Amino acid sequence: MRTFASNRNTFGKGEHSLRSQRPFADRATVRRSPAPPVEASPASPAPAPKPMSIYPPDGSVQRYAFVNNALVDKDQQDLTPKEKSMAADNVIRDYESPEELKSHSIGGTDYLGNLKDGTWVRFSSTGINLLGEDHTAVNFLEVGPAVGAKSFIYEPLASDDMAGAPELKKVYEAESLERFKTLGIDKEEDKKKYGAESLFPKIGYAFTRALSYLKDTQNAKKLRTGKDYIGQPIQRYLKIAWGHSKDNLAEVKAKELLHEAVPPMRVALALAHEKLAADLDPLIVPLPLEGYIGDVLGNQANAKFLEPVNTFIRAYLDALEELAKKEKRLDAEPQKEKNDDDNDDDNQRYVDSDDEDDEPEDPREKMFSAWRDLSFADNVARAKKQGVRYAGMGQFHLDELKKKKLADDEHPYEMDGEDLRAFKKLTKKLRKAATEVK
Repeated sequence: MRTFASNRNTFGKGEHSLRSQRPFADRATVRRSPAPPVEASPASPAPAPKPMSIYPPDGSVQRYAFVNNALVDKDQQDLTPKEKSMAADNVIRDYESPEELKSHSIGGTDYLGNLKDGTWVRFSSTGINLLGEDHTAVNFLEVGPAVGAKSFIYEPLASDDMAGAPELKKVYEAESLERFKTLGIDKEEDKKKYGAESLFPKIGYAFTRALSYLKDTQNAKKLRTGKDYIGQPIQRYLKIAWGHSKDNLAEVKAKELLHEAVPPMRVALALAHEKLAADLDPLIVPLPLEGYIGDVLGNQANAKFLEPVNTFIRAYLDALEELAKKEKRLDAEPQKEKNDDDNDDDNQRYVDSDDEDDEPEDPREKMFSAWRDLSFADNVARAKKQGVRYAGMGQFHLDELKKKKLADDEHPYEMDGEDLRAFKKLTKKLRKAATEVK
């Protein structure tokens, strides 16, 4: 278990060569990849397929599926019932070959499909696809199921082994259950293999941001629903950290009974937890899933909880800093200066919608940010080595990976930028072409 006691995730740097694929502008420059081969039937050879016509037989049926730049005729005899259905509906699809259409119709692809709004997307069929996103817009929770991805890591999912921390595991899995279900991994026993980042630097980063808001009720109001998005991840990580703190308290007590040494900041966190539990447990435990902390702490009636919450956050940050010192690469890692656009969390960029003066109260924010970048790089390198097909993350994390240069089999896509715009542009162009056919 990678807790305050140990840091078992020994990270290895991935090697990158000088190449970074760039987005396409239109159909002529779409990034294509060879369609995976489909095994031929052992039966006797079938007659040559009828050429796919761009015109429907009677001109009365509108079609939106393309193969080799031509509209698919749903009445073509060699199409399966599923392929005919796909050729007859009003969803834009764009295949490079009849074989790719067939493979997609039977769930044999994991690199193309339609988003909820109908946008046709195509990623690389080989290597690892690195998807940068705005977590509140088109994200991997939408893209993964759309393309049938089964092999992936994703930023909101934790890479930590929680076997030795039952309270942490319980809260984290409760907070993440809907994500697990959406991605089809809720029945999986080992979910850490889908994690793109450790919880600990992420919690540290969120908590340093939290201190600038939770100093008084007026600032806490900025974290209410519909205001600054950071209110949601702060609440999420407050609940997770409180659960982890319960594990820490139990572990510290057990070690003290055995007269085993315990790191000082872990002891301090255990003492703080004992002192604060009567006030904070009834506050934190019932907080709703995906709620905003400002809805509670921005209420004047709850102003009395601000001081104990801040006390807990500072004690937890001290313990995290103690853990971070085990990551020796942080000493050599340049801790970049943050700009206004660099404020992002596992769900969205941190953007203060009300106040430009949102500098973090705790200077350790840069350390936790650098630690997060290391965690991402390590998990992407691990995933690539294991043949994982997708890594979903906030766009700024992808930007950091790209600064280190990407290898030929690492394919970046800006799903909050020009790649998504290009997918939408191509879909619109294909729909127009199909509509113009009479």
